[in-house]
Amino acid sequence: MSKLLSIIIPTYKDPLLQKTIDSLLQNCTEEVEIIPVLDGYRQDIKKDPRVNVVQYDDNKGTRGAINAGLKVAKGDFVAKIDSHCIIEQGFDKIMVENCAEDWLLVPRRYSLEETKWERNLKRPLVDYHFLNFPVESKYGYGMFAQPEWSKSHHFRDIDDIDDIMTMQASCWLVNRKYFMKHVGLLDDSSNTYG
Repeated sequence: MSKLLSIIIPTYKDPLLQKTIDSLLQNCTEEVEIIPVLDGYRQDIKKDPRVNVVQYDDNKGTRGAINAGLKVAKGDFVAKIDSHCIIEQGFDKIMVENCAEDWLLVPRRYSLEETKWERNLKRPLVDYHFLNFPVESKYGYGMFAQPEWSKSHHFRDIDDIDDIMTMQASCWLVNRKYFMKHVGLLDDSSNTYG
């Protein structure tokens, strides 16, 4: 039985938004609702019954826009995707079928060559972000997410599934009811980070 997937796209004036929506419409193989959240601006979006545009005049930031999408989402599962992404054929079916109730699932990410609207084969794929501490920066010492898992950090063979503290957040998927019960709306106050 097919389960509805709500895909939230928080965006602020991204010129690639319509291409991202088109990629989702062309490549999703199951029942989806696409929720672009226009964060403090107006933009024409092609009409499609699977697209539910949310827009408001005040810029609320990424977490505020995700919250706006969560409030209208009807899906059994909810995904967040950046507004400048291409997806693979059937990504929706693969992710929904492989997501346990209490998981947050993050797919492998490939870099995009925006001007050609295709995968950038010169850049490495991203499976992980990880926390590295201490890291010295112009701000002093701190804990920062690192985009690459270099060989010097390998402590074992990497399996397909790992439980880690960080993620690359360009796309993720969760069971909506479980997420709303155990996490709820995101803290979108201006004095928080991440």
